[in-house]
Amino acid sequence: MSAQEAVARRASQLVRPGEIAIDGSLAALLAAGSTFEVLALPDSVYESRASVPVQVAAVIAAALPIAFRRIRPFTALIVTISMMAGFRVLLDAPVVLWSLGVILVVVYSAARHAQHPLQWWSIAPPLALVGVYSLVIPGFFNLNDLEIDLTVMIAAWGIGLVLRSWATTRRALRESLAEVEAAESFRTANAIREERDRIARELHDVVAHCVTVMVVQSGSARLTLRSDPASSERALNSVESTGREALAEMRRMLGLLRDEERKELDPQPSLAGAFRLVAQLSDAGMSIDYAVEGAPRQLPLGVDVSAYRILQESLTNAAAHAVAAPVRARVRYLAGAVEVEVRNGPGAESGRGSGHHGLVGMRERTRLFGGRLDAGRTVDGGFRVVATLPIEAGS
Repeated sequence: MSAQEAVARRASQLVRPGEIAIDGSLAALLAAGSTFEVLALPDSVYESRASVPVQVAAVIAAALPIAFRRIRPFTALIVTISMMAGFRVLLDAPVVLWSLGVILVVVYSAARHAQHPLQWWSIAPPLALVGVYSLVIPGFFNLNDLEIDLTVMIAAWGIGLVLRSWATTRRALRESLAEVEAAESFRTANAIREERDRIARELHDVVAHCVTVMVVQSGSARLTLRSDPASSERALNSVESTGREALAEMRRMLGLLRDEERKELDPQPSLAGAFRLVAQLSDAGMSIDYAVEGAPRQLPLGVDVSAYRILQESLTNAAAHAVAAPVRARVRYLAGAVEVEVRNGPGAESGRGSGHHGLVGMRERTRLFGGRLDAGRTVDGGFRVVATLPIEAGS
């Protein structure tokens, strides 16, 4: 059984209550129309020697299987055709024009909903019914409208097959799209988790550095406590400031989940080394206009590392998604924040960039420090990233 056939089979087993109600109403409508024709339009009915109650019962019974045309489509077809043929042969039941509507509905339903390969056989029962009627009803085969009846029955069967194929393909596409979205969600969540782990490791090193500085400074203050009180006071003030910074970074670090053991990292990067990063990328062939605006100052280590990583990721994305396009990069020291902006013009992709997942990492970093990230296409077809990281008062 192919994948499309499996999808169709599963779909045929899932009939909603609303659809059952619609099919029941359709069966009632066709039964009512057939009954009306028997009672009010006897001239349109093939002659029958059966009593009127038998005729009414026969046409109603033939229409009732339509109520489960989606639940058991091929069964509904066989039951309907069998009753029409049997009632005519055994009871001399009437053949009414509304019977054609009943036949069209069950033929279409079997072609549309029956399990494979039954839909391909769904045209056979109505053709057999035509043969039975031709044998037991004098002159039936020679009727002028017989060709039209056969044409519309085959058309109903064909429409059912076409809609079946269309619905199966559409359903398979929806399932494939759902699988793609689920895989993308998993990759995004994994990227977020990996980025949080990386940030947590970096903040771990920041806190460890702060604690090391505090230990050294407090030891120095102890040694000079009596001989140089002023120097001891400066050292203790530095310990206090460093301790506050360490506590702030610790709170951020504890807000992240770590799924891996800490790995050894290179020395923590800093915006002070951004010129070396730009020089490396320029040597690799990028055209970068880089500048620092505002007065550079000492940043909290966590902010400094994240700002550098955002600049690095933005330039990497520009190199991957806009090959040979000019890049403009700015680091701005504002009154209460540091801002990183990278803008590139349109260009061809190299296929090496981290793309969406790179933006995920940048958003995690800005969110961690209560900042803001704006990223999107520019009017000229390029791309622009602006990250603003607040600097806490007293830092």
